[in-house]
Amino acid sequence: MMTRIDDNRFRRLLLSYPAGAVRVLSDVCYRDLYNTAIRKVRDHEIARDIVQETLLLVWKNRKELSQDHPKPILCYLTRVVCNKAITWHNKQKRMQRLDELEPSLQLSFEMETNILRSDFFQQLRDVIQTFPNRERECLTLKMEHQMTLREMAFVLKVSEKAIERSLTNGFKRIRAWAVVHGKT
Repeated sequence: MMTRIDDNRFRRLLLSYPAGAVRVLSDVCYRDLYNTAIRKVRDHEIARDIVQETLLLVWKNRKELSQDHPKPILCYLTRVVCNKAITWHNKQKRMQRLDELEPSLQLSFEMETNILRSDFFQQLRDVIQTFPNRERECLTLKMEHQMTLREMAFVLKVSEKAIERSLTNGFKRIRAWAVVHGKT
């Protein structure tokens, strides 16, 4: 059974001395709110968290709650506790369903990612084929063979600076293509 609080006095106290009002509220009705929460969630830590969040909500909404209202503050707090318990249950159900679906979702996500990735890389290869010879060669050696600048310079028999310049220009073209075709 909830302890009675004089709503008018409480609302005036909440307006003039909010910290004291929340402390009084906590002293007077914490146990009743906790019992309501524990009946709903059946977990002591969660019930304590729900009551703490409810009292914090009083602090955050102190200006609105200090206004005259026909419903008692304890009815409001009980409703908040019940709603928070329902939200907690719904979140638990979603998490449980996600845990049950996770292996199949993970496999599906990986397959879809691989398909998209292979499609993207094929489009990218096709675009690179339209680039000037040196840029195309440098990008191919860099992306498909993971060669360093020095290795590319040795294979193509040009300076590392020339390779760097070709790669820079090639990557600029790729970025421009990606922006135009919405690949970013």
